[in-house]
Amino acid sequence: MIKDNIKFELDKGYIKKSPVNNGASLEIASSISAYSLAKRSGLFSVPEVLEFDLEANEIVFEYIQNISPVGSLLHHLGDEKLAEIFFRVGQILRYIHLSLEPDCGRYLIPKSIDFEGWKTFLHGDFNLINVQYDLLRDHIVILDWSLTPLLKKSANWGTHFWDIAWMINSIFCSPPYLTNDYLYRKMLAESFLLGYQQNSSNVIDKKAFSLYCQNVFELFLKKFQQRTDFLHQIVQLPNRFMFEKFSLSLGKEVNSLLCK
Repeated sequence: MIKDNIKFELDKGYIKKSPVNNGASLEIASSISAYSLAKRSGLFSVPEVLEFDLEANEIVFEYIQNISPVGSLLHHLGDEKLAEIFFRVGQILRYIHLSLEPDCGRYLIPKSIDFEGWKTFLHGDFNLINVQYDLLRDHIVILDWSLTPLLKKSANWGTHFWDIAWMINSIFCSPPYLTNDYLYRKMLAESFLLGYQQNSSNVIDKKAFSLYCQNVFELFLKKFQQRTDFLHQIVQLPNRFMFEKFSLSLGKEVNSLLCK
């Protein structure tokens, strides 16, 4: 089975991928480091790199069975369980940002999505598709350790805000559409942020993060309008403005605290 740049050889137990932007070397280094990190921590799993060919820009990963994108769980698991899963996802991302050390150089993300302050090695495309869940084992699996293809660049280093904002964008902008479920998605986003900030309320400067998210919203709204047909824009735009609404609410939350 072939999907875009990925070939699934499920009967042979592996997946062959051709990274976009010829980014195989960075994805290999990040995946190997993340696999080792996951093994040590036991918090999550990462597919093992079985072999690779840099000249052909190909990577062969093990195939992990019985996993589904966490996005497919929306409206299908109870609120309490989903909140717990997203809290754990936040904890895991924080652990990754503190611990990931791929054996390669630091390649900065585009200036349009970078920000001042703490920089770290990144997942790059941390979203509701690449974060997967094994319902039988109650276990999280993280795939595709490379910068989102939307940015048309291979990079692995930058503000920790990027991975956080990209996941929150995914929470609000993924199917199902036209459901008017802002409060439901807000609950998941807040659970994710709480997990990331566990035991340290100062990990995320919410005022700065609010501004960052608004910039990301404007940037990707333009990209979305350029590459999406009008009908899909009509269907998906309400969800995209949910992300903007949540971003603005973070800034208002800080302002209300400052006024007390």
